[in-house]
Amino acid sequence: MSMRRVVTICAVLTVLALSMPALPGARAAGGGAIAYGDVVQGTINNVNYYEVWFFTGTRGDRVQILMEGDGNLDPYLGLIDGASEQLLLEDDDSGGNGNAYIEMTLPGTGEFVIVATRYGLDTGTSAGRYTLTLRGGSSATNVSTTTTTGPQEVSPGVFYMGDLTLGEPVSGTLSDSAYAQVYSVELQAGDEFAAVMYAAEGSLLDPYLIFATEAGDVLAEDDDSGIQAEGGKFDALLQVTISQSGVYLLAATRSGIDAGKSSGDYVLYAGILNETPVVQEQPVQQDLPPGMAAMGEIAIGQTMNGQITADTFVHLYEYMGTAGEQITITMTGSGGLDAYLGILDPDNNVIAEDDDSAGGTNAQISIRLPESGSYLIVATRAGLDQGSTTGPYTLAIAAGTPPPPVGTTTTTGGFGGLPGRAIESEQGTFYLRGFGASDNDAKCTALAVFSGVCVSSAVPGRAEALPLRQSRIHIVR
Repeated sequence: MSMRRVVTICAVLTVLALSMPALPGARAAGGGAIAYGDVVQGTINNVNYYEVWFFTGTRGDRVQILMEGDGNLDPYLGLIDGASEQLLLEDDDSGGNGNAYIEMTLPGTGEFVIVATRYGLDTGTSAGRYTLTLRGGSSATNVSTTTTTGPQEVSPGVFYMGDLTLGEPVSGTLSDSAYAQVYSVELQAGDEFAAVMYAAEGSLLDPYLIFATEAGDVLAEDDDSGIQAEGGKFDALLQVTISQSGVYLLAATRSGIDAGKSSGDYVLYAGILNETPVVQEQPVQQDLPPGMAAMGEIAIGQTMNGQITADTFVHLYEYMGTAGEQITITMTGSGGLDAYLGILDPDNNVIAEDDDSAGGTNAQISIRLPESGSYLIVATRAGLDQGSTTGPYTLAIAAGTPPPPVGTTTTTGGFGGLPGRAIESEQGTFYLRGFGASDNDAKCTALAVFSGVCVSSAVPGRAEALPLRQSRIHIVR
């Protein structure tokens, strides 16, 4: 099959084809240096509720961090970029059995910080020993050819499949000997690109999608954002706004990639939202539930004014964000209002919320956006529908990070109002948000409960799922 241009996928193979060294024996506790392939141990208790580990990584490295407790400890993980002090990812229970697990592609080269702690951080009650495993690495292979008669194995287990036809289903099979299949797709600036991957009927595959530039920079990846299929598995679903015309790469793989255990047949759909019937919008809901109001769009540099009342206590703003963009949102209340902020990603996941980080009863979120698309900013009050404070507020959004909290040496603010979220180390002060992924409804945040995400933990008055986003994208099989 003829290719449109020379496709370089070395950096995508960095993401997909990890070379995992053998794991040595466990080392002593206390935090410190850790390297790919190491297994270390530590202890968390009320006196020492976190330990900090440092490792050196390279941009494009695929890292996997697993924190396993001894049965008494409820592990919690954070990953921070040491140079920028930016929080990259947090997790609570993604490792199964209450263990914490982080898997991601490093955005830069340098020192990275792993915070090993417990659910609730300083306010948590669990204690015990933990084992921390760090895996990661890279490999690079270039494909520089103009023709191909079929799939090309560009690295053990990784196949380049050729051009992807938008709007048409593509089928494939993944196994231990072929755990990733990479497609190229030409897109234009402004395109709203969407893709879904699901296991074929009878397949045990756990799908995973990775979307990257031709140079290998990962722009989006997803495991379970699609609908739940038979057997409890979820489809992989991602949506990206294209900022620059060119050739991009879409990798169809499995959860865990080369270290994954599932295999089987898959079906892949991809399309442009406004150009193909593969993706369509559901009808717009004109009316929001009582207590909520849509306030329109907000952009960098804007300040909006609003009023929280007993009848209208949740205000929704839309922000069009770009992957990797650092923004700071500040909500300042007056007249007795106890401001509360939340932000939802394009898939409606609550990725941050805050009560008092801007000082007093004002709220502030500083966050690096994980993907491009439409974000929803929720301006409300502490307690949401169960709260009682009212009053006017201003909502401002700015690029970059806020000033650091008073009395700290960190260069990054935004989390200073959260007690116990400051992680002190020789390299500086870092901040966790405490909202890592969990499938335990008892650990749901206030906004997640109110949004109807945590069905079993819904309290009276919150049982009906909240339609926070007025239009949703649905990919039709």
